[in-house]
Amino acid sequence: MKQNGLTNKGGISRLETLERLILERENEILNDPLEGEVSDEEDVPEGVDLAVEEQKKKTKQKDESFETDSSDDNGSVISDESGGEDGDSSSAEKANELKSLGDNHVQSGEWKEAIRCYSEALEHSQMAALYGNRSLCYMKTEEFEKAERDCSCAIELDPTYKRIFRRRAAIRLRRRDYYGSAKDLQDLRILSASSAVDPNIQEEYRIILPLARYIAVQGNCTDDDKFKKLEADVLEKLGEKEEASAKSFMNRKMWAQAMESLSMAIMVSPQTPRLYSDRALVNFKLGKNKMAEKDCTDAIDLDPSNPQYFRLRAEVRKKLGNLKGSEADEKHANTLPPVANKTQKSLPGKLNLRLEETTSRPSKTERPAPTETPLESTVFIRIPVSDVYSSSIDELYNLSNLPDKIKSLFGLP
Repeated sequence: MKQNGLTNKGGISRLETLERLILERENEILNDPLEGEVSDEEDVPEGVDLAVEEQKKKTKQKDESFETDSSDDNGSVISDESGGEDGDSSSAEKANELKSLGDNHVQSGEWKEAIRCYSEALEHSQMAALYGNRSLCYMKTEEFEKAERDCSCAIELDPTYKRIFRRRAAIRLRRRDYYGSAKDLQDLRILSASSAVDPNIQEEYRIILPLARYIAVQGNCTDDDKFKKLEADVLEKLGEKEEASAKSFMNRKMWAQAMESLSMAIMVSPQTPRLYSDRALVNFKLGKNKMAEKDCTDAIDLDPSNPQYFRLRAEVRKKLGNLKGSEADEKHANTLPPVANKTQKSLPGKLNLRLEETTSRPSKTERPAPTETPLESTVFIRIPVSDVYSSSIDELYNLSNLPDKIKSLFGLP
């Protein structure tokens, strides 16, 4: 029997791992006499097994959620018990060889070929990284159901696979499974208890949570008018947040983090061309020119009247050695009117970030004197933590039994 794509055995293992990580963090806080930050080079405390030690090492690296994983990260081989040692070694070798081929195809943007290599590798050995990397390919080919299934398989093999929790949250968001997306972000926050939690993850969880709570109380209500309004508001806030984060990362030349935010933004608003254009620029900066060309093409398909998209693709194609295609794009861009003379399709209520620098600022006007308003007494209500947040492996806390006064705090009926 499976629940949310995970077997009971895998769910129990995952819960035990999460519980162990939380207890370790509590012990660290209790035993540490200083309030300063723990050094990255500090030895792992006694009693922590090798799996947790490896996980702590990985937290020092960049967590690029939409990249492939190496065989060293989340790639431990789980072989059939019936095979001998020589057979296991041979299978692992073959699996790693096919995985390397798949990774090369991913770098070239050849998603179908990469899927084939990862699928063949899985016939030899079960690696969490293989499922994780194949899920990325399925995302790129917009086979989101298969992508989610592979994420679930990877998490079942390795319940501490932080990157895949982030990826599955994005996939579930695209599939309108807001409850599952919030649950993945919640689990990711728990997994990060032993280190600093990414503020972007915290903010995403905070924005999506109202939808998850609404579904927890009302059930399947996607046709409900109130739900549709809440959904539109949440997606607008999330889209604005991800795009603003991406712009900030790009200004600081933090390309990997910008890629993560842009990929999430595209999941939220797949019909916004400038997001693909921005991600193309990030891919170009990272040297992933094939992916950059694909994103440029997607942006052009959505908005063929923007010359900036053609000029960016011209630069990318020049880098790829496609001089004829580059010249054609540059020539076509010169026939289009400047972008400042047109209104771009954008997220509702979102300012055009490309035109902010050229927009004249309004003249300063005197502010009206503040009017006195009657003071209202602030009422504080103590709510048990278990009523608001739960680390349950199966579900978020069901708020349907809360008093009406507390429900109103969350905007619930």
